[in-house]
Amino acid sequence: MNTRDDWIRVGDAVRRRRADKDWTQMYVATQGPLSIDRVQAIEGARSTRYSPRTIANLERALEWEPGSVRAILQGREPTPLGEPAVSQPPVAAEAKAPAADEGDEDEIDLDTFVPQTDSERMLFNLLRATQRSIELSLDRRLEEFNGKLDRIARRDDGDNQERRPA
Repeated sequence: MNTRDDWIRVGDAVRRRRADKDWTQMYVATQGPLSIDRVQAIEGARSTRYSPRTIANLERALEWEPGSVRAILQGREPTPLGEPAVSQPPVAAEAKAPAADEGDEDEIDLDTFVPQTDSERMLFNLLRATQRSIELSLDRRLEEFNGKLDRIARRDDGDNQERRPA
């Protein structure tokens, strides 16, 4: 079991990597994808347990080799990925911008859009992270709403049973 001190070392390494790369917490979150809260929690060593998916997303966001967080937890240093190759992804036919008469020219279909520049990739990842955050928030709200409906239904069932003649 890893201790809080182990996770403090991870948080320190994450902050150093961000500082070296001049990245914000938001940027790291969008690259994961991770929530900004999760990045802050890791940097602040607020937990000693994270899912393998969270660890993999963090390592990807920080451009570390898989297993780097485990290495830090064991007292070693993370292994940065080699410099990424500069290549442009192919442009899918669906990703081309619609003609002006085909709809709103400010509208982007995130399912078919292929970012071409670093700023487009950063914006795309930010939009995806925001979309995921909204989906999670809506899921949570729906669960709360369903719980309230269940409580109301149980209360109404109890009221109806009290009113029935024996």
